[in-house]
Amino acid sequence: YFIRLNEEDNLRAVELFERAVALDPAFAAAHAELGLAYIYVFGFFRPNEPEWEDRARAAAERALSIDPDVAEAYIVRGRLVWTPSAQYQHGQAIREFKQALALNPLLDEAYFQLGQLFAHIGFLDASLTNYQKALEINPENHRAWAGIVQPLLYQGNYREALDTYKKVPADFNPYLTGYQKSLALFALDQKAEATAVIDDYMRNYPEDAAGTYASMKAILMADRGERGEAKRLIA
Repeated sequence: YFIRLNEEDNLRAVELFERAVALDPAFAAAHAELGLAYIYVFGFFRPNEPEWEDRARAAAERALSIDPDVAEAYIVRGRLVWTPSAQYQHGQAIREFKQALALNPLLDEAYFQLGQLFAHIGFLDASLTNYQKALEINPENHRAWAGIVQPLLYQGNYREALDTYKKVPADFNPYLTGYQKSLALFALDQKAEATAVIDDYMRNYPEDAAGTYASMKAILMADRGERGEAKRLIA
């Protein structure tokens, strides 16, 4: 459930990890994975509910108190300092992710996190390298397949970005994939297709939790000269 990265499945993953640690309170790895599941719910689906962040911190510290070498807990610690409330402490987050890899060099999740972080600070080649390492270890890591699209878009490799999405399940993190597909099509001057894609996602996922659909649709409306509708969407 955790790897699917949609709210319903991630909440189901939380439920199962919570059951695991209830059955075995000394299960360090389960505490660490629970912390990671909490931080994903907070980061992707419920960013205005800080209690998820608090739960993630408690789960990671519980894992490390049982076993200081549980690698996944360091990923949680890295994510906890790489949030708006922590003012995105990139350097500390990198150190935490690298500590996770020192403990488990085959931890594709740690490479994924580094790929995501480097993309956000503009180190696009480093981002691609880390995403590719994650995929070498685990070709089924859909987070990495979807993540690698971001530096490709920033580099202007729009066709490659669209082709990469063929490896990502259609319902995987739709708030990310929807606007990125539309953006790539728009950049390739396929504006009708870009509009159709974003309209389809807006129908299927009307909550638009991150505001990404409204943002992309505003770009399309502005490009068509529909200022009033663009301003409404921005608001």
